[in-house]
Amino acid sequence: MRFPEWLIRPFADVAALAHDLIASPREVLLVRAHHRWVGALYLAVLSVPAVFGYRPGLILAVVVLVIGGLSLGLDLLGMVAHVAWHRGRIWQSIACPLCDDGDGPDDDPEDPDVPDDPYGLTLADHTWLHAISVKAPTAV
Repeated sequence: MRFPEWLIRPFADVAALAHDLIASPREVLLVRAHHRWVGALYLAVLSVPAVFGYRPGLILAVVVLVIGGLSLGLDLLGMVAHVAWHRGRIWQSIACPLCDDGDGPDDDPEDPDVPDDPYGLTLADHTWLHAISVKAPTAV
């Protein structure tokens, strides 16, 4: 008996996700914070047909609830982990694969474009201010 592709694909996605979770759980959680809430889409599969009076079968409902619930729960857990990571409370040694800077929760202090004081002045600003504030030698 051959199962249809639409029934096999969610299970293949869950198996791939389980493999990734075992291999690198921290990175998977940080990436899931950027996920587009596909778990909610799975759960909507059950609610939208109900508007039109259709009641899904038991097997379809169990499959959608299990896969959608696990996906949505992983998205929520990833969101909490990403907020804690961004604030520097956990996993400071790794970088989020999908964030723009990719440098981790703290900016690199050696980067001259990163503000190095509370006023937001860069190293170039400090150099310029120092150059104009140095007193010129006077002729005797």
